[in-house]
Amino acid sequence: MATTPVDYFVRPTNGDNSNDGLSHANAWQTTQYALDNITRDASSGDRINVCSEATDDITATLDSSTYGSTASIAAPLIIQGYTTSPQDGGIGAIDGGGSAASIWDDSTFQGIHFYDMTLSGCTSTGIRPYHYSAVINCTLEDIGAHGIFSTGKYNTHAFNKVNCVGVYGIYGDQANHILNNYVEVSGTGGYGIRQAGGNCCAMYNTVVMTHASVVAGLDVSPLGSTAICNSIYHSGSPSGSGCRCLYFSQGIVAGNLIEGFATGVEKGSADTYTMVRNNAAYNCTTPFDGAEEDFWLSPVPLADFDNQTLAASPFRDAASGDFRPTVQSMSLGGWPTQLPNVGTLTRYYKGAIQPGGSPIIGGARRGGRAA
Repeated sequence: MATTPVDYFVRPTNGDNSNDGLSHANAWQTTQYALDNITRDASSGDRINVCSEATDDITATLDSSTYGSTASIAAPLIIQGYTTSPQDGGIGAIDGGGSAASIWDDSTFQGIHFYDMTLSGCTSTGIRPYHYSAVINCTLEDIGAHGIFSTGKYNTHAFNKVNCVGVYGIYGDQANHILNNYVEVSGTGGYGIRQAGGNCCAMYNTVVMTHASVVAGLDVSPLGSTAICNSIYHSGSPSGSGCRCLYFSQGIVAGNLIEGFATGVEKGSADTYTMVRNNAAYNCTTPFDGAEEDFWLSPVPLADFDNQTLAASPFRDAASGDFRPTVQSMSLGGWPTQLPNVGTLTRYYKGAIQPGGSPIIGGARRGGRAA
């Protein structure tokens, strides 16, 4: 049964570190002071509510050593934005001011969650969480290297907007779920999203690569992972791979829209029992690496893969940030087209933006933060 965490409050303008921090009216002034003064609740966990009234400016990475060595699945540490009361949709902000290496960087601390936050101004990695962690409905911007570098297992990163100049927009290890994010990476040799461990899932993400030399918009190499309905775009001359599937086994790559890469979908010689189908590629030097029949390397090959090479961009206006699918790309039927034994159309479309709903950012539906 879920329990309610103990609430503490931070108000960067109207808070006072001489208060008890237990209410909006008696809030502390900084997140670091909260971490230094909370007595961890090992049963229900703790939530630091960061008020949207102003930015909490830090000069060093948040230090959790006084709080404790770790949280847990049942008793997490949550850092979440608010306006007047917990979980009211307010967006808190923490900024490193260009001097903090990261907002959070702890490769052993389990159970850290960031919700409803803007995190910015770091010289290195925005957030480095460990096992059983989540980053949801956050914006990470002005990041000198990686956006979310998740070295742990069983993490969820969803509905985030990530802009960084490093190698990884979002990096996930084993059993990470990376869903409905907008990721833009401008660094050389970069990856928009990389799934480095098995049993990962990347769905409904919009990935934009802007450097002339990239490795992959989406790397989905490990055992048992999936890359389904992502929109993956590289500006300028084709470079790198849209979706890279090296050492890929028992996985699925389906329903993705890919534009502007040297290779649309890249496979490896060791790929086995893997299905790659119903993807669409445009302006890719090699849209699909190898013959279609090679994409299902199993004793029972599948005959119809329906991967498409497009004659025009699948996006309305990618150069201006509008990744809504064109009529052409929407008209390409998904797979399966009907629910088995029912006959009902699935209304399944390629790409991150499905009919009937996706978060709105900058006037164009394209995934990313939900509020």
